[in-house]
Amino acid sequence: MPKPIDLWLAIGGVVVAIILYLVPKTPYVVVGLLAVCFLLVIHPVWNFWWIADYNGRRIIAFMLVAGILAVIGRAAWPTPVTFGPDLHGVLIPANDPTPPFPEGCTTPPPNAVILILGPAFGYTTEGMPVLRTETDTLLSLSRGPGGVYVSARVYSEANRVIAQIHDNEFHINPSQVFHRETPDWSTLVIKDNNGVEVLRVSFINRFTIKVLGTFFTPEMGAVRVTDDEILFTLSQNRFGSMCVGESSGMFTLRPHGLTVP
Repeated sequence: MPKPIDLWLAIGGVVVAIILYLVPKTPYVVVGLLAVCFLLVIHPVWNFWWIADYNGRRIIAFMLVAGILAVIGRAAWPTPVTFGPDLHGVLIPANDPTPPFPEGCTTPPPNAVILILGPAFGYTTEGMPVLRTETDTLLSLSRGPGGVYVSARVYSEANRVIAQIHDNEFHINPSQVFHRETPDWSTLVIKDNNGVEVLRVSFINRFTIKVLGTFFTPEMGAVRVTDDEILFTLSQNRFGSMCVGESSGMFTLRPHGLTVP
């Protein structure tokens, strides 16, 4: 007859396995939850009436539990961004704190998704942020199982599309050379053939996404977004810290800054 404590430990192991299936996955999350699951289930398995009286059965049961958890871990292991012809995998949220909003900004509600475009802060409670100009979409974000997918176009100064990302699938104009870097599981960096960073997307935490880079647009020329400013090179307009406020999801780059509908 199983002891009540063994029954609760077994139920706890099942719950941890379900949590592993549901939460965003990093290597630390997978290893940690599998270790907890092993510790919870091994005691009831070790003391199961058919196994407890025979050391050989205990060893086999121990190896069987370890093997099953290893298979689950392999299936749950997050897919990193690769360096082949295409870019695969999702960006996984880090667990870093959201940077403080500039003084005077409205505090976003708890369920808002925050977009940080250099020094500009905005948020939306309706889906994921989309960055665009008045005529074109530059970057959009969508949630998928376990993380965020990035779609973006990278333009040259001649206003030609030289690289395109669609749901983290990376396609390059063969005449151009771009380099992808993934400093961690939550960051995507794209550099041109001169080593200049043209796009950086950081998934700071579940509700905060930061975007830096250089965006070429026909109406405004190059728009350079750094931590400190948004620079419109054609007009030489510069903008520092700004509060965009709440958006329906659309954030629009205009010559006078970042705006919402």
